[in-house]
Amino acid sequence: MDASSTQPRRTGWLDPRGRRIGGIAFLVTRLTGLAVLGYLYLHLVALSLLARGPAAWDAFVALASSPPVLVLDVLLVTAILLHALTGVRMALVGAGLLAAPPLDDPRLAARAPDSAWTWQVISGALVLVLVPAHLVAQHLLVPGGLRDFEAVLAWLRSPVVVAMELLFLATVSWHGLLGLRAVLLDAGFAARTERRITRALGIVWILTVGYGLWLTSVIVGHT
Repeated sequence: MDASSTQPRRTGWLDPRGRRIGGIAFLVTRLTGLAVLGYLYLHLVALSLLARGPAAWDAFVALASSPPVLVLDVLLVTAILLHALTGVRMALVGAGLLAAPPLDDPRLAARAPDSAWTWQVISGALVLVLVPAHLVAQHLLVPGGLRDFEAVLAWLRSPVVVAMELLFLATVSWHGLLGLRAVLLDAGFAARTERRITRALGIVWILTVGYGLWLTSVIVGHT
């Protein structure tokens, strides 16, 4: 027998062929999670325009109101909803509250839940609250969907708002990077490499939160 056929093929989740509903939900959770995580960091790049002053930010607001970008916003919200629904299902299965469906491929057996899984579930529960609150406060209740530069400054004058925005960034990035860790570890790296991946993603999280603190201080400094 070929030895490769007996090795766990963790990255088989990328193969959509012959999947049952549980396998499709797993695939959707991971792909939408990676997409939303990528958007988070693109969004941070866009927010850096606030540090350049009103001209740069207000020009971005005008661009973000264009039809092509609005279509992308619809796709983003769809991805968030799909990730939330399938993620809740995965958490319930992992906690033993729902029966686990038959695997599409027995070699794709999931890792036993560990502390990282527990933290991902906890952060996911917070994300389920913080993301809708963020979308409502930052977009749905704002004329045009985005605040102009002066409105952003007025919004950030409240310490409570600043604390909530930083909590949002810390929680969403933590949850997303834990998800990325799970995807990378499914490749079947050696234990030493897995520890390095975990440390590297931890550093990325610290840098992300640090960047958010720096950017907030720069923006507030415009007042």
